[in-house]
Amino acid sequence: MTSRTKLLAAVAICSLIPVYWISFHAPAVGLFHDDGIYMVTAKALAEGKGYRIISLPDELPQTHYPILFPALLAVLWKLFPRFPENVFLLRALPLLCALIWLGLVYRFVGEETGDDDVAICIALFTAASPWVVFLSTSVLSETLFACLYMAALPRLCRIEVDGSVAERTSIVISATLTAAAFLTRTAALPLFFAGSLTLLLKNRYAVALKFAMICTVLVAPWLWWQAMHSAGDEALKVIYSGAGYKALNILTNYTWQQKALVFSQNISILVLTPGILLGVKPGVIAVAFGLAFFFLVLCGFVEDLGRGFSSLHLFLFLYIGMLLAWAWPPPRFVVPVLPLLLLFGYKGLRRVCRDFFRDRRALPLANQIVALVLVVALAHGLVMTARKTISYGSLTPFDLGHTSWWSLSSLMDWVRGRTLPDAVLLNFYDPTFYLYTGRKGVSGFILDPVQLYYAREVAWSSAQISSFTRIVVEQKVGYIVRTPAFAAQVPFLDDWIGGLERESPAPVRLLMASSDPNYRIYEVDHAKLLDTLNKKLPGIPAESLPDR
Repeated sequence: MTSRTKLLAAVAICSLIPVYWISFHAPAVGLFHDDGIYMVTAKALAEGKGYRIISLPDELPQTHYPILFPALLAVLWKLFPRFPENVFLLRALPLLCALIWLGLVYRFVGEETGDDDVAICIALFTAASPWVVFLSTSVLSETLFACLYMAALPRLCRIEVDGSVAERTSIVISATLTAAAFLTRTAALPLFFAGSLTLLLKNRYAVALKFAMICTVLVAPWLWWQAMHSAGDEALKVIYSGAGYKALNILTNYTWQQKALVFSQNISILVLTPGILLGVKPGVIAVAFGLAFFFLVLCGFVEDLGRGFSSLHLFLFLYIGMLLAWAWPPPRFVVPVLPLLLLFGYKGLRRVCRDFFRDRRALPLANQIVALVLVVALAHGLVMTARKTISYGSLTPFDLGHTSWWSLSSLMDWVRGRTLPDAVLLNFYDPTFYLYTGRKGVSGFILDPVQLYYAREVAWSSAQISSFTRIVVEQKVGYIVRTPAFAAQVPFLDDWIGGLERESPAPVRLLMASSDPNYRIYEVDHAKLLDTLNKKLPGIPAESLPDR
């Protein structure tokens, strides 16, 4: 690494520290819902209650998120059980994983390119992504997953070409890391298939069998737990259980028209994703940036593939394919493989410069131009991220309705002081409200993701209204907390509440509104609600009434 690169890297790191510091010390926690669930299950494990979502009224066994990340959080929770004072310690885990991940990225890219300058640049560009800042300073599992797969992948690549005794023992390590990645996020499944299939294609049958068997044995207890606690068709269980995985893939669900809609729009969103992750706002510039970026990635991928097929290529191919077949916008899930995309993007740029420009100075000049564009985009994205974090009290590198922690805290203070301990809440932040108030609750998130993220117009079906109403009745929801989170879902909740408010007598009534009218609390009168349902109110079918 040149002295100039070391100086620039030091300047970049010093520039990133304030942004990470602001994000790490933001008062908000649990505003992504996933992080709230992780903390609730970690608390349950630490208190000896098993792997359960103890914030739910019936404390469902957790079968949606694998256990490794919550188990590590539970160790920290056991050491420092006082919430929210232990939040900084819980956040330290994903931040530490991010630092290890970036170190592994630096080493891997250095080995792939033979250029430490390129390796440090890719590691720093990854660290400077607003999404990476968010995931590294929130109680989320992406950085642990990225750390584990990035530790396993280089070992797999070496095993494929080296049959020495040392590499035979290394297969145990790579298989263990792969299994650990799967026990962190199910998205590690492509790594398992990539390692197994590549070893088979290279005629390493015994090694492939050993790798697959070790992985299977290590993940078998989790698969058994999921099978033993499989969910039924109840809407609430689908939201919180492993059944959600089955419902979100387009290979076995949805009509052919919906499959085509999700797949085509995921491709379009994927084009915008590099810009989103690197701080470029959606628009014409983001489209141009994304097309250019993926052109370079494709060029680099094809050239690298021509030099020799490896699990690296198959893993990235299967991973991106999995995202395209998933009924959920892909940007968040692309984050762990962002360094790989940057690596192939660099290789593509190197090939373009070699094929179209004879001057040896073309590649260094192109590298400098690309680096300058990325620095400008990332600097803008990081400044905006820091401003939003300070303004809202929470990091919001994306549009989730920009929930204000200050307004949300006023609702939690009201709930803690004005409701009985056994009150059940319905809100988008149910695990977070449980952690701060002790009141159990359920999520108001019930729309099909195809409607929520892909359809041009959202229409509430009678089945969805019925399902939502059934949750309110069966879970004995006493209060509804209305916030601007998950903006596409809010109109549904407003329509549902508005329809009941117009009834006489009204089953719901406004109890509290903060200074921002987007933050409100309603009380549900179950006797009146059941009476209204018996009237077969238009929009709230009587069949939503549970058996009594």
